[in-house]
Amino acid sequence: MAEDKKVTRVSVAEITYEPDTSIVIIDYFDNKAISKEDAEEVISTSMQLVGDNPFGVISIFKDNLIKADAQEVLRQESPNLVAVASIVKSEILKSIFNTFVSFKKLGYKFRMFTDLEEAKQWVASEIEAFKKNS
Repeated sequence: MAEDKKVTRVSVAEITYEPDTSIVIIDYFDNKAISKEDAEEVISTSMQLVGDNPFGVISIFKDNLIKADAQEVLRQESPNLVAVASIVKSEILKSIFNTFVSFKKLGYKFRMFTDLEEAKQWVASEIEAFKKNS
């Protein structure tokens, strides 16, 4: 039996947790500047939704300014975080960011997408692979 999605609104985003896929979708509101406090609220709310389960995150940004201290908070690793996907508007940005991120050492998988469904498929497959290998 499929579990219902859990939807929560915070100051800068709507956060949806899909228990069947273990994916958290963070849909940032248009043109919102994201402060350190906003980022901490997003992370705290997301962690409450997932509990101790392995999970993935999809962030949808819409012309948001992410302040430097907020970027640090959003990059924090969680022991149960398996994969993060971000949705961007253009293929060029996607290619640039994916190349840049390939040089970074993160404790989770990360990719950029222009399509939400592709991002969901990728995150879900990474979670499944993680569960099989755990």
